[in-house]
Amino acid sequence: MARFFKYNKLEKRHLNTIYTNLSQKFYENAMNSDYLMHSIQLIGSILHEQNPSEDHCQSYFYFSGLNSGLSITKDKQVNWMFSNGFGLSIWFYLEEANGDISQETEIKELTGVSCPKLFTIHCQGHGGIEAYFVGNNLYYRNLAINYTQPSQGSNGVLVGEFKPKIWYYLGLEHEKKGVLGRSHLNIVIDKQPKKSVNVEFPKIGDVPITTFVFGENFIGRVSTIIVYQTPVNQNK
Repeated sequence: MARFFKYNKLEKRHLNTIYTNLSQKFYENAMNSDYLMHSIQLIGSILHEQNPSEDHCQSYFYFSGLNSGLSITKDKQVNWMFSNGFGLSIWFYLEEANGDISQETEIKELTGVSCPKLFTIHCQGHGGIEAYFVGNNLYYRNLAINYTQPSQGSNGVLVGEFKPKIWYYLGLEHEKKGVLGRSHLNIVIDKQPKKSVNVEFPKIGDVPITTFVFGENFIGRVSTIIVYQTPVNQNK
C-alpha cells in the first residue's frame, strides 16, 4: 500500500474522488468488502503520509494568513510585565505559503501588508519586542517607541530557519542586563544546543501594552504558548 501510494503520488486532493466512488458503489449496491477495505487503507495512507501522527499536535490554533492573529489585549488592558526579562515557550508549524507573504512584502512593498509575525509585544511611546518571519527565517528584534513594520533591513537577529510542514519547539529567554554583564537572548530549538546572542533588553516601565499579538499574518499552526515574566534558565 505504501509503495502504491508513493508511486501514484496521491495527495489529499484525491480524497474527494475516493469518497465519490465509494458513495456511487454504495448506492448502486456494488460495494464489496475488498473494495471497501482497500479504499479505507488508501485514505489512511494519504492522511498518514501528509500528517504523520508522531509529528502532529492534536490541539492548536490555525492561522490563515493576512489579518490573522490572536490578540491578548483586545478586550482588556495589560501592563508591561517583563521588567526582569522575558521568556517564551511555543510550538509552531509553518505552511508552505507562509514565506510567500514575506516575499511579496519585501519585493513588491504592498501597502498594508506586513511580514508574518510569531509574536509582537509593544507599548506605544515606550518600545517592545517582536519575532517575525522573512521567508522561512525567524528574526527577533527590539521595537522602537513608535512601531514600524519589519523588513529585511530591520534590526532583527536571526533566531533560525524553519522548514514548512514540521512541528518545532522554540524556547526564548531574554535576560535583563546585570550589574556587570550584558543582556543576552538565549535560543533553544527542539533538542539542539542552546545558543546565545547579545541583544539589549528594552527599558520599559509599568505602562500599558498596546499590542500583544501571536500569529499576525501567519500561515500555519501554533500549539501551546507559555509566556514567562522572567527568564527561565537551565537551573530552574
